[in-house]
Amino acid sequence: MTPPAACRATTFADLIERRAGDDQRGYISAAPDGTSSRLSFAELARTCWAVAAELGRMDLGQLESARRAVAGEPDGGPQQPSALIACSDPLLFISHFFGALLAGVTPIPIPAAISQHPRHAERVRTVAVASGAGAVLCPPQAEHEVSALLGGLDLPILSLAGRRPASAGPSLPSPRPGKEPPYVQYTSGSVSDPKPIRVTPGHALAHLRQAAQVYEESSDSVSVNWVPLFHDMGLVTSVLRPLYSGYTSVILDPRDFLTDPAFWLSAMSRWQATHTSAPNFGYALSARKAQPRRDWDLSPLRVARVAGELVRSGTLAEFTERFGPAGFTSTAFAPSYGLAEATLTVTTCGVPDEPRLLWADRVALAAGTVIECPAGSETGAVLVSCGRPLPDTEVRIVADTEGGPNAAPALRPLPDGEVGEVWITGPQVVRPEPADVVGQLCGRRTGDLGFLYHGELFLLGRSHERFQVNGENFYGADLEAEVSAASEHVRAGRVVALADETRSSVAIVAEWNPALAPPTQQSMAAAARQIVARLARRFGLTVGTVRFVTAGSIPLTTSGKVRRHGVLSNSLDELWTYRRGEQP
Repeated sequence: MTPPAACRATTFADLIERRAGDDQRGYISAAPDGTSSRLSFAELARTCWAVAAELGRMDLGQLESARRAVAGEPDGGPQQPSALIACSDPLLFISHFFGALLAGVTPIPIPAAISQHPRHAERVRTVAVASGAGAVLCPPQAEHEVSALLGGLDLPILSLAGRRPASAGPSLPSPRPGKEPPYVQYTSGSVSDPKPIRVTPGHALAHLRQAAQVYEESSDSVSVNWVPLFHDMGLVTSVLRPLYSGYTSVILDPRDFLTDPAFWLSAMSRWQATHTSAPNFGYALSARKAQPRRDWDLSPLRVARVAGELVRSGTLAEFTERFGPAGFTSTAFAPSYGLAEATLTVTTCGVPDEPRLLWADRVALAAGTVIECPAGSETGAVLVSCGRPLPDTEVRIVADTEGGPNAAPALRPLPDGEVGEVWITGPQVVRPEPADVVGQLCGRRTGDLGFLYHGELFLLGRSHERFQVNGENFYGADLEAEVSAASEHVRAGRVVALADETRSSVAIVAEWNPALAPPTQQSMAAAARQIVARLARRFGLTVGTVRFVTAGSIPLTTSGKVRRHGVLSNSLDELWTYRRGEQP
């Protein structure tokens, strides 16, 4: 049950005060070698107020006014100060994030391990310029790296005292800011450049109440997560939800997980995790690479949230089969749909319900209608339900209806079983400016395509990922999953499917699997034949080109999703290309 004290909180300052007497629960940063460091809620209350006091003395608002004066920019009057948060140490990140809020400074989380991820550096510069942040907060050891990256941007880099400032006293300082600012969450940028979402305390706390209810959180819960904290999934599941419901959060470095996915499973067993959250690829990678150990115990895990990208039934089955002997049960899976614009979650499967699978006829689905077909049908596609809307949340499926020659398109809600764009409303949903309102229809457009069926949401992909070939609709994610399954030489999840310029065939870009032997023209030709045959059999599609590229060539978002628009705009390290008409 949700702790009664948390239900009355209206700001994060309230939450921090309410947890200030808890020395037992809080945040744990765990490493693969078995070591860990802790930040109890009681210590958080002291350290984040010390950070807030330090920021108050720096007066970021004055720094920004001075910067604008030197640059010759118009003053524009008083503005809400903001700061980029670049901390790879999760405990340091948490203190700085909440410290900024308490100081009245809008925190903007950004990737911290910049040198290890060149595309993270690209994102950091993009966000730094677009956000108008007044400063960067980072630990002393990262100051040189951040300075080199942001050179020329004239952005102050503030290296604060650290996670346990000497000024941290036994009591909470005062005064506090009159109004707690929002935090800014940038979208992942899978189909466009990252966009800022201003999440107010009202949005965030409304969502935390929803999550505590649907995921049955209590002070006895324990979460173990590896998703980076600058990502909305990592921030909400590893930082905000544990503080709200008062339970312990174990945080893993995502680089440690990617190096050895078994670390995630070991940590869940060691800390007796009840809750975890990851995108589909995290569960798929674990099922492929993690070697189960006899001493693992995953039986306490009640909620394994799957979100952030399309959920695949094969991933759920493989993960359950591989880790069932360790006590994992499929009823723990909670496929969900969410986005940064809704703080995090919009719909989710219930606890402890079995995820619902739906077999739908592919042809009818491409035409926008859902017709069930027998399980295993060659003409069918298996879809995973993302569950029902959270409390006080509404999901509508909306279609664009063409008007007359001179009329603008109209929008109309669709009934269950028809495909359209997902629109959402709810207390956790950040409304766009201006809000989408057409007649009596209002809400937030998501750009995601899906349908409601018996009250549950099924997703098909982003609207930008749907394209036509010979007049028929196809979803890039569906084709990409089939290409990954067509040949072991294709690196799973590193595929892009696009219509060619003539819209008469499909073009495939796929990374070569680096775990297998280096490619030869013969092996690539054999893999291309498998891809061409599978797409012809499953979809009746003609493949115009199959382009193999080296591992790591296809650009990804910072959350691991393929950036399709990046494939078109970037030159890739090409290995070999099959073209229709040639003998592969």
